[in-house]
Amino acid sequence: MAASSMQILATIQAIQTAEISLVRISSPILMIFGYNIDPARTSMIFCKFKFYLTFLTAILSLSFIILACFDRLMLSSLSVRTRSWSQPRFAWRAIVCTSIFWIVFSIHAIIGTTILSESGYSYCYIEQGTYTICITLYATIINYLLPPILMTILGMFTIFNVRRTQRRVHSITTNHGYTHRKDLHLLRTVSCIINLIVFTQKNLRRSPCTIYFIAYNIMNFLYIYTALLTLVVTAGYRIDLTMYNLAICRLRLYVTILFNCLSPFYLVLASIDRVFITSPNAHTRQRSTHRFAYMCIGIGTLFWSLFHTHLLITSTIVQIAPNTFLCTLQPGFETTFGGYYSLLEQILSFSSLIILGLWSIKNIRNSARRITDIPHLSMTGRTLENRAHSTSAKDRQLIFMLLMDVIIYALFSFVFAIFLMYQQITQYHIKSNQQVQIENIIRYLCLFITGIPFCISCYANLIVSKTFRNEVKKVIFRQ
Repeated sequence: MAASSMQILATIQAIQTAEISLVRISSPILMIFGYNIDPARTSMIFCKFKFYLTFLTAILSLSFIILACFDRLMLSSLSVRTRSWSQPRFAWRAIVCTSIFWIVFSIHAIIGTTILSESGYSYCYIEQGTYTICITLYATIINYLLPPILMTILGMFTIFNVRRTQRRVHSITTNHGYTHRKDLHLLRTVSCIINLIVFTQKNLRRSPCTIYFIAYNIMNFLYIYTALLTLVVTAGYRIDLTMYNLAICRLRLYVTILFNCLSPFYLVLASIDRVFITSPNAHTRQRSTHRFAYMCIGIGTLFWSLFHTHLLITSTIVQIAPNTFLCTLQPGFETTFGGYYSLLEQILSFSSLIILGLWSIKNIRNSARRITDIPHLSMTGRTLENRAHSTSAKDRQLIFMLLMDVIIYALFSFVFAIFLMYQQITQYHIKSNQQVQIENIIRYLCLFITGIPFCISCYANLIVSKTFRNEVKKVIFRQ
């Protein structure tokens, strides 16, 4: 499509160059005042040919520019069929047909041109009479009025098409972005469901660590269909009920912060369980039980549910900019406390998961060294060792899955922690409406990023754990 415009512009440039050359050669002014020679005054053929070429080249230059405007109008059209006309083949045809038309139409210049004489001076000009009036009107309309009018109209239509295309592209981009958000929402849902199905299998349910994994994925599922779903609806359909209903605002803020707190809390409990099971102390390993897991989950869930009840009272709807509202904590002490609490929560979760993960790795390495140092005394000893190795292999698979979840959570939650630090540093700064809007967008983006671990948890487990892959195969093929 761009090639046709380049060919039209090249043709225009060639015609203009030829026109300038012809004017320089045949111009009576240059001939008379430069060399005192004007063949058009003495030769009727030269006179008619010169006047004909002057008419023809002048109108062809303008015609080719108008054709280029038509090409841009067709290329910017919303209609696919119209855009298909912007082709090199059509450009060449248009140039040839236009050239033939003006070559034939301008023959009147050959007929109506003659050599006139006044006071002993001869010059090549059009014949006096009706033809003079016609050619004057012709030149005024065809050469001076129609071309700029057509170029202006075509240019305005082209600009109009370009703007409509930009609006459509923006709309498609927005819908495409929303499609990506819906795809990620589907990935989150599938990830949580697969994790729950696999971890509830009898083979894995024997380990207390899977109890924490089940609780973690249940909380992720609830977080997806409360906080993240409302975020998708707000960004995709521009529907945010929390901006108009205070009860919904408070409930959404409560469950969002509660579930966002419980998810890393269950990961911390699972990390503690892995520290217990990998400990060289037998008494410490005995704490890794189902009873202890259910007790920690129940007490922890009850504590955090009661701790966050203040959100049901202190949440409110705040106008942060003209026609822009935000469901958040009340300005003042509650906002400051909430900001520092969220920052402290992110930092403590991140550091606790890292420390406990490194502690488990250290225990695994120490256990491997001790097993290596134990001598193989008898066949019974080997059998017991193989059984112990088989049990520790399954635990190591759970540890690898846990460490992967910890790494993924730490990477994506740290972004929100950085934003919270920036928000606390700049909370007393005077900000423009544009800066407030930008920070609001970044806030939604950070919240969106924190939901990414829920998308890839299952797929990360498929990569790092052979046991998890085998359980998924059993579920799919019903073995």
